[in-house]
Order: sequence, then C-alpha cells, then structure tokens
Amino acid sequence: MEWSRPQRLELVHLLGEGWGGSVYAAADLDAPRLVAVRLVGVPPEPLAATLALGAAQLHPHILPLSLPEERQDHVLSVMPLAEAGSLRRLLTPGAGMPPEQITDLIRQAADALVFAHTQGTVHGNLKPENVLLEARGEQLWVWLSDFGLNSLRPPDPLSPYQSAEQRVGGKATAHDDLYALGALLFEGLSGGPLPLNPGLDDLLVLGDPWRKLAARCLGLSVPFPDMAGFLGQLRALHLAAGVQGVAASTQLLSLSAELPSTDDVPAEDAEAGVTVLRPGDTRTITLTLRGAPELDGEDIELETEGLPAGWAAPLPPVTLSAGTEALVALRLTAPRAPDTAPRRLDVTVLALGTRPDPAGTDGAAADLPAGRRVLARLPLALRVLPFVDSVLELRPAQSVVRRSATVALSLRNRGNRAQQYNLDVTVPPGAVVGHGAVRRQFELAPGGEYHDTLQLRLPPALLAGRTLHVLGVVHQLSRPGDAGRGPTALGASAPGPSAPWPPVHSAVQASARLDQRPFLPWWAAALLASAALAGGVWVARPPSIGEFALVGGAPARGEAFTLTWRTSGAGNVRIEELPGRTLGESGQTQVPGLQAAQTYTLIASGPLTRQTRQLTVSPLTPAPRVTALSVTPAQAALGQTVTVSWATENAAAVTLAPFGSVPASGSRELTLRRDTRFELVARGGGDLAGQQDRSVQVAALRPPQIARFVMTPATVTPGQPVTVSWQVSGASRVRLSPLGDLPASGNRTFVPRASGNYTLKASNGQTEVMAAAAVTVTARPARILAFTVSPAAPVIGQPLTVRWQTAGVRSAELRWSDQRQTLPPSGDLSLIATAQMGRLSLVVQGESGVPVLLTRTLTLRAPRTAAGPSSLGQTSAAQGSGSPASQATATRPSAAQAPAAQTPASQAPVGQTPVTRSPATASPAVPVPPLQITSFTASAARSTVGQTLTLRWQGRGNGRVVLLGPDGRSLGTFASTAQTRVSLTRTGTQTFTLGRTSGAERLARLSVRVVAPASPSAVTPQGSRGDTSAGPSTPAAPTTPVTEIEKFVAFPASLRSGQFATLVWQVRGVNKVFITGLRGPNADGSFPPAGQTSTPRARTADQSFVLSAGGERVTLRVPLQAVVTPSPAAQPYAGVAGTWRHTFGGLALRIEGTRVTGTLTSVRPDLPGGSVRGTLSGDAGTPVLNAFVRADGVDTALVVQFDVAAQTFSGVYAGRSAQVRWSGSRPERD
Repeated sequence: MEWSRPQRLELVHLLGEGWGGSVYAAADLDAPRLVAVRLVGVPPEPLAATLALGAAQLHPHILPLSLPEERQDHVLSVMPLAEAGSLRRLLTPGAGMPPEQITDLIRQAADALVFAHTQGTVHGNLKPENVLLEARGEQLWVWLSDFGLNSLRPPDPLSPYQSAEQRVGGKATAHDDLYALGALLFEGLSGGPLPLNPGLDDLLVLGDPWRKLAARCLGLSVPFPDMAGFLGQLRALHLAAGVQGVAASTQLLSLSAELPSTDDVPAEDAEAGVTVLRPGDTRTITLTLRGAPELDGEDIELETEGLPAGWAAPLPPVTLSAGTEALVALRLTAPRAPDTAPRRLDVTVLALGTRPDPAGTDGAAADLPAGRRVLARLPLALRVLPFVDSVLELRPAQSVVRRSATVALSLRNRGNRAQQYNLDVTVPPGAVVGHGAVRRQFELAPGGEYHDTLQLRLPPALLAGRTLHVLGVVHQLSRPGDAGRGPTALGASAPGPSAPWPPVHSAVQASARLDQRPFLPWWAAALLASAALAGGVWVARPPSIGEFALVGGAPARGEAFTLTWRTSGAGNVRIEELPGRTLGESGQTQVPGLQAAQTYTLIASGPLTRQTRQLTVSPLTPAPRVTALSVTPAQAALGQTVTVSWATENAAAVTLAPFGSVPASGSRELTLRRDTRFELVARGGGDLAGQQDRSVQVAALRPPQIARFVMTPATVTPGQPVTVSWQVSGASRVRLSPLGDLPASGNRTFVPRASGNYTLKASNGQTEVMAAAAVTVTARPARILAFTVSPAAPVIGQPLTVRWQTAGVRSAELRWSDQRQTLPPSGDLSLIATAQMGRLSLVVQGESGVPVLLTRTLTLRAPRTAAGPSSLGQTSAAQGSGSPASQATATRPSAAQAPAAQTPASQAPVGQTPVTRSPATASPAVPVPPLQITSFTASAARSTVGQTLTLRWQGRGNGRVVLLGPDGRSLGTFASTAQTRVSLTRTGTQTFTLGRTSGAERLARLSVRVVAPASPSAVTPQGSRGDTSAGPSTPAAPTTPVTEIEKFVAFPASLRSGQFATLVWQVRGVNKVFITGLRGPNADGSFPPAGQTSTPRARTADQSFVLSAGGERVTLRVPLQAVVTPSPAAQPYAGVAGTWRHTFGGLALRIEGTRVTGTLTSVRPDLPGGSVRGTLSGDAGTPVLNAFVRADGVDTALVVQFDVAAQTFSGVYAGRSAQVRWSGSRPERD
C-alpha cells in the first residue's frame, strides 16, 4: 500500500497527548480519508532527529511518516490513521489470543524489524501500544511506530517488554527487540504480562512449540543469532502447524500443502517453507484435504487470496468422502514480464463449504456469497525471483548504401529489475561516426528502452561492392548487492554478502548489414565497358524482397501501425492496398487503424520481373478504460449541489452509481443529503464482454456548523428567565432541551429550574454536532421579616401568641427547651406558657440550605393564688410543668384568644399552625372521664389548592391527641380541645385523622374535598368562609380518598419477538394496585402503588395490560414489531441483540451490523439510565461493546464483553471517581 503525505489538512479531534506531543485526527481536504498528525511545540534537537529517523524507515510494516515540518511555533509530522487501534485492544487480561492470530501479527512486526536492523536502526520501545493495526479485509495489517523514542526518556524499571539491562538504563540493541517480541508472544498466548525476571517455569503456561520459541527470544534457551533467524523459525512453525477450521471446536476440515522441490533452485534463492517462482515457469503445489464425517458428500470450493489475477489456474471443486483424502494441484505461473516485480507474496488458500452452516453465522465472512462458509485457511509464502532479458537491435535506414549510412540502435530491458549496461558499437574500418555514441554506460528500469541513431561516413568502394557490418555489444552488469537473495518488496537488496567487483556480466549482441555499392571514377575509362556490362547484368537481375513485416506487436483496434520492408534490385516498390504512396527499396510507412483483419501485398518490380509478399494484420480489441472521474466540490453542506464529471474509452456500456446507465462521458448534478459514493464502471463488449474498469469517488457531507450558541444572562435567580440565542447552518434538525426542536437560528426565552449545562444538538441526518452553555441558578437567602411573642411576660399556664413572617423560606421551625414545632413560612400560633418557655427560637432554611436563627427571651410570671377548690392556684403546679393532664382539662377560648392567620398559597405541602387553648379552672373533686372527641370540624367542606384550612375539635377526658395528615404523617400533638391551620397543596379528597398519642386507636376522621383553583371571578372571598360550613364529623365514618393514576408506561414502547418490556407506574390515593395478567409480590397478587415489573416475552401478537386502582382503570398496549430476519453475513453480532438483566436494572440493545443502539435502566446515581450508542468488535461469540450512555446531556463511557454461548456479560463503566465493574445475563423467564 503506497502512502502519500496530504497537502491540506483540517484537525478534527484530539486522539491523545503526552511527552512526545499531541496526536490529532485530521481530515485530508484533497481526498476522502482521515490521517493522524503529531504536533510538537518546537522540539529539542534529539527529538527532531528521532522524528526524522522514523520518517526515513520505508517498509510496508513500518508506519509511514512525513519529515518534520515547522509551522509557526509547532513542528508537525503526518502519518496514516490506524483505525483498528493497537495490539493493546486485542489483549484481554486472563484470556489468550488464538495462536494463529498473535503469531501472524508478530510475524509482520518481525518482518519490519529485520528491515530496520539491516539499516542499522533498533526500535528499543516495542510494546502493544506501538504495534498499530489496520483492517484490510478479514486480516489485520501491522504498522510499527515510535522508532527510537525510548532513548529520549528515562528507563522504565517496571516495563515487562524490556530486558533487565534496558530497564536499568542500558542502550537498546537488536536482542532487546527480540526480547520484546518474546514478551508480546507470551502475553498474547497466556493473557497476562511477562514477569520482570522470567524463568522457564513461567513459560509452562505456553504449549509447544511456542514455549521453546519464547524461551529463545527471552534468552532462557539458545538465543536466535538475529531477528532474521527468529522470523524464519516463526514462518516454519506457522506453515508446519497448518490451518485449523474457523471454529476451533468443530475440526471439520484439514488442509495441508506439499511444496514443490527446490532442487532446481540455486542455494542462495532457496528458503525453507517458501515457494520460489521464476517468471515464465510453472510451479505446482499439491493440496491435501481430509474432511470430517459431517462433510461427507459436500462440494468444497478452493479459492486463493493475495495472488495477482491470472497467476493461478482455476481450482476445480472437490467432493469429500468420509475417511479419504482429496488431492488438488495448484499450478502457479508468474508472467515473464517487466511488471512482474521480484517480491514476496503472502497467499491464503481458502476451503469454502457449499452447504449452509447449521450453527448460524460461525465461519461465514462478510465478502462471501450467500451459503458459503470458510472451513479452512492455508497460508502460503511465495517469492518471485528476478530475471534478466535484454533485446538489442541495429537497423539500417537503407541496406544498400554508398558513402553514408544511418543505423538505428534500440535496447529494451524486458527483465523485472533495473539493469546497468555498457554499450560498445564497432563500425566498419575507416568509417567515421558523425552522430551518435558508440560507447556509453547507463541503466534501464524494468520495461525501459534506449534509442540512438548512428550516422556513418564510409570509405568508398572503388572497383567492386562490398558487405559491411556494424556490430553492437551490450554488457549486462549486476549492481553491487544484487548477488544476494535478490530485491525485497521495496526494491532494496536483502541481507547477504556483497557482490564482487568487477561485477559478473553477460553480453547481448546485434549487427546490421550494409551493402556498399562500388564507386566508378571518371578516370576509369578502360573499365567503362565492363562496367556497362556489369550494369546491364545488375539491372537485368530479378528483384528480391528481404523483409516485409509489422513494426512492434499487433495493434489495437483503431490504432495506427507501421509496416517495414527491405528489397533489393527493384526499380519500383509499392503496396497494393495503399495506392498513391511512393515507396523506396527499403523503409517504413504508417497505416491508419483497422477494425478488422487486413492483408497487405508488397510488390517489388524490376525491368523484367517482379516479386510479391503478403502480410496479414489482425487488430486487437482494446480494453475498456476509465479516463476521468471527479466530484466538485469533494465536500459539501446539506442541500448543496455537487457535480460529477466522467469520461471513458472503449466501453460498450457505462454505469455510474447512483445514477445507473450513463453515456461514455458527461456530467450530472446531485443534491447532497448524505455521504455519497460514486462508482463508475466501464464494461467491454464482444470478445471483451467480461472485462471492465472501475473508479470510485466520494462526496462527503460536511458536518453542521454551530456559529452561535449563548445563554443570557449566564447567572440568574430562581424564576428569572434566560434568553438563548443560536445560529446553525447545514443541519436538518436542531434540538435543545427543554425547548425541543428549533429552527436553524433564532432566540427563545425560558425559566431554568436549576443550574446545569444545556446542549444544542445539530444533525444533518448523518452527523450530529453539539455545543454546550451553562446557566447558574443562585438561591435566595432565607430572611426573617418579623418574629413577635405577645405578651412578652406571660403567666405560666396562660395563653401566649407567636407571630412571624419570613421570605425565601423552605422550612421553618419553632424551638424551646427540647420541644420543636414545624411552622409554615408565615402565620401566628397560640401556645400555653410553661416554665420551659424562657427562650423561644425561630429557625428557618432557604434553598441555599443555610439556617437563620432569631431568639426571643420571655419573662415568665407565676400564676396568682386564689381561695377555693376551683381556683387556678390549685392547678398552678400542673400548669407550670406543662404536663398533658393539666392541658387536657382546658375549655374552649374565645375568638380573640385564637386569631386565624391566612397562609399564602405558595406554602410547603400540608403545613400546620397549631392553636392550643388556655386552661380553665377545674374542680379537683370532679372525676376525669376517658378521652373522647365530641366534635371535629373544618372551616370549609370544600376548598381550593393553595388556601389555608382551619381544623377545630372538642374533646373530653384525660390526655392529648395527635393530628395525622392525608399521607399518614403526624402534624403535631395537641390538647383534646384545640384548633390548627393547614395548607392544601393537592386536589382530591384529603382526610385528616385524630388519634391517641400512644397506641394506634383513631378517635375521629374528617374529609375535605380540594379542587383546582378556578378563574379569578370564581374564587370565594376569604371572608365568606365560616366555621358552620362543615358540620361535625362522625369519628367512625371515613371518607374515601381520590385515586389518581399519574404514570403507567412500558419500556421499550414496542417489542420484537422474544423480548420483554418493563412496566413502570405511580398511583396516588391507594395502597395497592392490580395489573391484569401479572401477579405482584403481595399475598393477594397486588403491587405497591409505585414500582416496576417485567412482562412475559412477546411472541406473535400485541400485548395489553390493564392497571386497576381504587375503581380507576388504565389500559396500556405494547405492539409487536414486524421481524426482518437479516442474513448471517449482514448481522454477525445478532446474538447480542435483545434484553439483558444486570444487578441494578436492565439493558435493551438493537444491532445493525456493528452499530449498537438501545436503552439502559439503572437505579445507581453514578450510572443513570439513558440511551446507549456504540459499536461492536471482535469475535461473534465473544464480542466487545464500546459505548456511551447519555442521560441529561451527560455521556458515561462503558466497555462490555458478551459471552453469547453462556448468555452473560461483564465489563466496566466510568464512575464518578474510578472505573466500576458490573455484569449481567439474559433473563430466565419466558
């Protein structure tokens, strides 16, 4: 794969950063690809030199780097983006990798290190993070990175990938790279890192032969002499091990190969386990197939991967029989052509089963036809040898000459490697070279040509003609370094001894014949007669045709070509099919292209006779070709128009996806809605109907742009509105919680409930971008506006009145001694003065949570003593102590002693203002009856949410009572005859209960109907309420509370077959609910008023559930989705889809290829429930999910590995302070 440095870059996002700079993912603006960019703030000289050293390493398995470039105050280096990550991603603690996978990756790394060591470079920092991976089809391609960077850092004494000498600061050597490969092999096979000081006992976890291989790498056994020795041993073990079935547990097919003999291969070219190919020769590899009984009678198809087209004959299908072997001959022929470069090829032979796999998708590959599965893979190593083939030609312009001659010289290198030549041309004696070089040294690339023209001045032939020869000799020299094992894949010489000098060479010869006519001088009069006679004989001789041929190979259809001829003794030369052309005795002429075969006749005429010769030219059909395909612009915004232009040649049919059939050339426009791939296919016709040429271009959809997103103001108080302003371009949908979908730009105002980050999301249907803005809601401090106690010097046992007013209060409390009374934000309260009320404190708290305290000190006075058994003096002791007995004998005070205060409508739920009546004189001689409630009334039988209700009751007997609110909570302890005020915050029937302070006995209940507030004109004035609007209640006649079903939903809202849903409900006014078709945890099969439960698995129809509570019924329908069964090749991770149960919730996943979406339910605060999005990778039986859970605009990362066979999963998620492990499984219920 050839990599070129991009010219224009745009940074996309940060990949990582460290001491060696920051690495970003960047978009190549000239091509649809992503690259990686390392940015370093002006580095020191050693770092710059090390980066330049990495850029100089050119090998297929070394990460290509551009030379460091200074840009302003940074230095950048560009490299390809390894989208498959690094080897660290494949290493799972406690679980080893398949031997064939880890050894293949280490083989590629060792191949790169052999090259680097040959160049005198040591890596010194080999670890899983520096072994980068790129997915190429089903294989992983290795790139080694960070050459030499370890020498710039202090030694790491805890690194398991460095030898003991390197960990204490020793300089890295080639043997340290071997040690690191042994550590990687150990960790890949065992699932754990290598101990710092390993011994042979530590390697017992590895099986043979890998244990011996690792021991030699680590120096625990006979070490390898160099990296090349390790690579050869690894390749031999890899080939000897053969290839197992795709599923290791089935062992369905055994595939092995018998390599051809290397007896006819020179010793320096032979290599163990490698098949050597000479271009032009055929080598045969015998494949042996042995199948399990399950494959009896099945047709097995054999295919090759990694082999150029036309190098191997098609392999016939093989039908296996139980207990027998099948032999197949694989014949390989490398073309003897200049483009057959000497290189090494890694080829894989695939054995494909034709029966569907009964176990599912195991063994199927995404690029195989439907119904095919891979039963076995056999890797083969091939090496193409160089060959030398040179052609030298000398061709005179005219074969019959006099004093001058012109000779055309051409030399063609038809070998597959560059060749040096020494040219030496020998001219006839006495000839003078007027133009051209007769000695020259030069080099020709494979397929290269050299042309020159020699113009010669010949000495005269006085009396008779003569034949002259021009001889050309080319000496082929082998360059220094070519005497080894031949060029490597990059054209560099492989390691080997230096070639001797002067080099061994071979010679190629060619000659040109010149027939020189004699020259007759004027003074040779005596010879005129003989000359005339000789001239007559010369003229009378019959003409001859020496050559009539086609220059070069057969032309393509419609391509012009050249005919050449050479005659002697002809007075007239013509080609019958080309009338009107004047031709010499020898020469060339160009002929227009042909559409069909044509025969040409050359006629050479003399004075008496003539000679003819025919030549048939058959044109070749040209192959179809794509000459141009471009997309303008290459990247566009949503809705923008792109123009596609194309041109083809020699095509019978042209298709352009997504348009379909198109003319041979032209242009089309397309409105861009998503990334669009344009594929142009030019197909041939006639005898080239099977040939085609393809070209692909991609128009990328530019992500949406958020130009503006601001919140004004950024800090507000509760209830204060915020204005959000935004401007987005290139988006089809713009969303902002809590405003929902928005136009592309505008302003909106809303009131935030609490501080937080708000995220604006812009999507074009393919890419979603986000911008965040924060709003801070500051809480108002609590304030006490008024706090009075009247009288300031109360008499013990007499009533006192407390009045207060606050602002910004969430809770208020009155405290004295060890007593506490919960209060509404404002109001008044009547109490009976006791000896413990020397200090009354009002404590309030606001939204900020900071308490505010205000204290009033009272001057308590003792009661006066009066004569007679009924005077207060007889009960003063009891009253001063505040005992329940003294307060239980109190009589009802006047209205002036119990003033009512209206509580504002914004009070907290069900607050109370207890009013305790002052005691009256009581005769100690009268017996105290048991506690009884004779009257329990409200100021109104019907009230409105937000109003304050006054509750009054009268009782007789000894003791105090407790008042319970509608939710069963205590509102305070009061005397048997008292009154209090409560705030109403909910609609429906609200029931208040009076009971004893000890025990569960209920003395009286009172129900009040509460409705929502109507329009202002319908509100009843406060003064219209009276104590007579609600009569006394009967303690034994309770009123039924109003039932309200607030929530009854299913998650997910629809199901696929085999899934189950989670029902969630919340009901007020009842203590239990029933759901049809489901049985709850209670003895009667009911559920609590709020909770969740799972439904049965969906089968073939929709599901309906009815929730019944207090006479109310709600029906919930969960529809069944239509099932679309994907093909096994399209859904390799189908076993992960569906519902999973974990220790604190559920997980529902949907799978589309490798993309995962779904929902997580959770009760943990550090992993809140939300939507799941991510990707799957790895083996279909144990895939790994990398995903994010989004809840309230916050993403939480998680990594999970599934075991499809065991129906379990385990992984970690990013908690608030550390990674947290979690696990789950499939639910057991059907």
